[in-house]
Amino acid sequence: MPDTPVPRACAPPLHAPSPPAGPRPRLKGRVRPEAFGGLLFCVEPVRILTLNPTAYRIAALLAEGHAPATIVAALAETFRQPLAVIATDVEAFLATLAAQDLLDRSPD
Repeated sequence: MPDTPVPRACAPPLHAPSPPAGPRPRLKGRVRPEAFGGLLFCVEPVRILTLNPTAYRIAALLAEGHAPATIVAALAETFRQPLAVIATDVEAFLATLAAQDLLDRSPD
């Protein structure tokens, strides 16, 4: 399985990407903290992913119902990085989850 992306400490793009339109993404599965970061367990489709600490934090906040913009703000404060850098990395991680059918974007 591919590794999950880690936020980069690089120059920010000129502007932050726009949040995806439509319903707030929801994680299909549960997360559990581990010494190395965490695990994501999903029943449908059957998946177990190992997550580094940053990916675990994103997944945990997503599982709690936080919107991507809120997750970006929390991580930007934690890592003291520009919002644009964090937004790019969060969107990349969400795209990775979506590509593996681990996000639900259907309305409630």
